[in-house]
Amino acid sequence: MKGVHSSPSVLHVLFITARQIALTAADAGFHRQQCYGRVTEILESNNSSITITPSMFISRSDLTNPILTLDGCQQLCGSGTGWYPDSGPRLVAWLLPIILLISNMQFAPIGMQRYLLILHLLGDPIDSTWSLLAKLDSWTRCLSRAQKLVKEKIVIKSLAIINASAEEVSLTFDYAPKSKAFDSKGLLVEAALTLSENKSNEILRTLLAIVLYVFQVLAAFVPAVGAASSPSGGRIGTAMLLSWLLSITLLSNAIGDFGSLRNCRQIIAVLRKRLGSQSDQDFYTQSTSKLTLSLVGVQMEIQTPNEASMAWSGAIYSYRPNKPFFHDSGWKLAFISVLPVTIAFGTAFAVLDTGPTYFSCRHILVIVVFSVWLMSALSTSLLSWASFATGKYLWHIILIKDAVIATTTLALIVTSSCGLWNTCYCWSGALVYGERRARVPLNPATVFDRNNRVVYPAMVATGLSLQVCVFGAMLWVGWPGFRALWWSENEKRAALDMRRDTLASSSATQTDTVDLGPPRDLT
Repeated sequence: MKGVHSSPSVLHVLFITARQIALTAADAGFHRQQCYGRVTEILESNNSSITITPSMFISRSDLTNPILTLDGCQQLCGSGTGWYPDSGPRLVAWLLPIILLISNMQFAPIGMQRYLLILHLLGDPIDSTWSLLAKLDSWTRCLSRAQKLVKEKIVIKSLAIINASAEEVSLTFDYAPKSKAFDSKGLLVEAALTLSENKSNEILRTLLAIVLYVFQVLAAFVPAVGAASSPSGGRIGTAMLLSWLLSITLLSNAIGDFGSLRNCRQIIAVLRKRLGSQSDQDFYTQSTSKLTLSLVGVQMEIQTPNEASMAWSGAIYSYRPNKPFFHDSGWKLAFISVLPVTIAFGTAFAVLDTGPTYFSCRHILVIVVFSVWLMSALSTSLLSWASFATGKYLWHIILIKDAVIATTTLALIVTSSCGLWNTCYCWSGALVYGERRARVPLNPATVFDRNNRVVYPAMVATGLSLQVCVFGAMLWVGWPGFRALWWSENEKRAALDMRRDTLASSSATQTDTVDLGPPRDLT
């Protein structure tokens, strides 16, 4: 009798346990593998303690591939969000390369203000790209002005780089071809060589960061590379949504910078003094400080800019509020600046728009982020063209707007990678089919395998290739500006030879015209 009473007790415990599992699942988050194991176990054991109704499954379901309705999924698998247990590795897979790309952006050396440009970059990538292209366009205009004033190739490039650097530090530089200064062209070449030597870029380091980014993206869906046993379209799509950083980082480092803006300003100011320029006007309206120079025999007192004011006065390449649009090549630059973000959006959308769910909640996130970036660029342009705020006030307004957008979008992207949309509703396709026709396949191994082997690699390769093509288009549009500012070693040697010959000619002239007295015995 004792054994008879023990058997009902065990069954009673199993019944209570199964019921508790079902109740817990109703409040827990969705996890496909766990739900698949649970449903398979229930179907195979035919345990009557858990009520299974035909309305929980669609007609094509079988034991190896159960497909739940939306109601069935929420009852058996949980109606909440199932945060991924591997959220850390998911974030590292794309967040670390993104941080490396951002750290390789070339920002102007203006103190702590330079780091605020990260907010503008993430909150308004279109305007950041457009500003970089506008900088290239300004270099092209400097080259065109130089070609109208002088004829020698070396002098043309010298005058172009001097005008470009003068614009960067907000100084005026008006060169007269018939300057009264002796050896005026030689002085131009000498100053231009100094500026060119100070100009720097980190293109090699950036290429290494991009290689790491591509490797991490490949590792997300190639098991042989990254040991990724369960590649995720959501993880790959997130990485591709920020793939516009490839082209803008390459462009930023191709442009480079002039190193110390203070040294750049000093070189221009001294050159103007040696050429006999009477104008000492500059565009600064912000606070400045005086600096006494003693360089190459020239003593002078100039105004040096406050570093804070350089953030909104043109020294930062990725923030240039006074960009033309309705004339010159402004519309062309604006169109090209939209392409990297558009390609990133299209690639992320295509990666996510695959089986078994196709259009899902993640697409809403991608569409919202893309739309916010477009509206951010539009609002930046409208604020820049309006007259109610200029200078530092405009800079602060745009920076606050970008900070809100950057933090919000990054938070959504990070939480999405950690499982924000991992719910029965988002996996069911209810956004497309409606809740009555929605379905959740619990074992779509064949579809996932095809995505990982064929679909994802093709889409990612296409997206990254298009980003490289956009960078090539940027180089093509800004090539005259690059040609003016990039000096090869041969051109530098030719400039040095020209300067040496000019100095030798100047010394010979002075020897012929000045009585130096009898030679002295130096021993």
